[in-house]
Amino acid sequence: MPIEQVVRVLFQPVGVAIAAVLSLYAANLGEVEFSDALRSLVIASSAAILLWLAALRVLGDARRAALLTSLVALLFWSSGSIALTIEGIAGGGYVAPALAMVLLWLVALPALARRIARTARDLSLFYEVANVVAAVAVLLPIAVLAVSLGQMSEPAIATSDQPSPTPASRRRSPPDIYLVILDAHGRDDELAEYFGMRDGLGQRLRELGFYVADDSNSNYSTTLHSLPSLLNFDMIQNLIECTPHTDARSILTHLVRESRFMTAMKKRGYKTIAYSTGIPVTEHIEADVFVDSPPLITLWGRAVRVTAFEQALLTWTPLGIAIRHSPKLSPYTLHRERISNTLSDIATYAPDPAPTFVFAHVIAPHEPFVFGAHGEDVSTHEIPFRFNRIFDDPQLPIVPGLVGPEYARRYRDQARYVDGLVVRSVREILRNSSKPPIIIVMGDHGPYGFTPDVRRARFAILNAYHLPHGGQRLLYPSISPVNSLRVVLNYYFGAKFPILPDQSFRADWDDPCSFAEEAPARAAH
Repeated sequence: MPIEQVVRVLFQPVGVAIAAVLSLYAANLGEVEFSDALRSLVIASSAAILLWLAALRVLGDARRAALLTSLVALLFWSSGSIALTIEGIAGGGYVAPALAMVLLWLVALPALARRIARTARDLSLFYEVANVVAAVAVLLPIAVLAVSLGQMSEPAIATSDQPSPTPASRRRSPPDIYLVILDAHGRDDELAEYFGMRDGLGQRLRELGFYVADDSNSNYSTTLHSLPSLLNFDMIQNLIECTPHTDARSILTHLVRESRFMTAMKKRGYKTIAYSTGIPVTEHIEADVFVDSPPLITLWGRAVRVTAFEQALLTWTPLGIAIRHSPKLSPYTLHRERISNTLSDIATYAPDPAPTFVFAHVIAPHEPFVFGAHGEDVSTHEIPFRFNRIFDDPQLPIVPGLVGPEYARRYRDQARYVDGLVVRSVREILRNSSKPPIIIVMGDHGPYGFTPDVRRARFAILNAYHLPHGGQRLLYPSISPVNSLRVVLNYYFGAKFPILPDQSFRADWDDPCSFAEEAPARAAH
């Protein structure tokens, strides 16, 4: 068969596979990188080609083989959606969707396959219609991607006249630095008033000698903006040439991965440690030691890490039923393990006498809610995993200006358990460190609003510091993250960075260069 004809015939089954992967990628544009989808595209396309070759060998007809392969691919990539729909109709459980899968794969598919193989009718019309359907399926997500990327231009990194943050240390033995970011962790006063938490993490850290900034607010309302601002100790508007409708997501990711603070610590001889989060845009993979997620599968004796994107993709296949109803396979389980492992592992570097910078961004108490107050598994395994669980979890209903009491309860429970893990690790670090360490524990932004004034809850953050040898004298109640590392660099490394205004801006993930300044939320004293 001529190569051109092979390509035309293969377009249909390969197109179905490509469409499935690209559709999920387009739906999560900005949260995952294309490299995360590339392996899935290669595997899905290769599987479609191999299946077509097998069908061709049996049927001896390229077009019939293409139709059969396309049918199998379509059923494979839609089975999870079908099963999830049946679960909703049947009121949960896996018996009904499992029975539906048996009927589809063992009854319906073989019957259709026999019809395609044995019919004497000319299937040219069906083949051409299937080609059109495959073309539309591929073009739709491509169009979505083109529109999303075409509407925005990429900004340039702004030139900076700031001094280099690499002066000589004031001390012969520089302190270890631990920067722990608890995603969506609110300030004690907000959590007490609106979430019923009377034993806030700020107070527990204060008892361990921390300075807690009682009036602290995040500089931005999203992680996408907060992390690069913190790690580069400047406002986003100063770091990049940012105007509305410019797509800054790739540059903001770059500013996290190759941040000025990480670079400065490496130049000072620090060993740098960072942890996987499951969200590539927040991962500091350029660290000397990047602690990746534990692998989920082993192939030929080699551990293979299944990415968060690949896990999400698998939920829409027949494996989705098993994934949703088997805790060991569930991405929620991986998320639980990632949080627990990170908060326990950071303390293991304390005895090392070499100067160490540990950066841990933990996606908690941010949803999805996977921990009860005592660490029990409260994951909604039957719902496909997403970090923004609040938007499609029927157990967390949203009403105008408010998030329901169920959200408040589950946030409170998860925060209490995670807070306990943090306190335990901090105690171990303080007890086992060879020299007094710098420890900063903060939220990158607050939780979703539980009051009509949603701005207060979104910006009021936990912000606690253990700065030895008098460093806490430079702190003040309203210090915001943009100034946190400026204080560290100024006091411990002799830098002369000016303290910036503690401003807060509402930002948008989809239009990351649009900002609206918000008034700071002050605690009642």
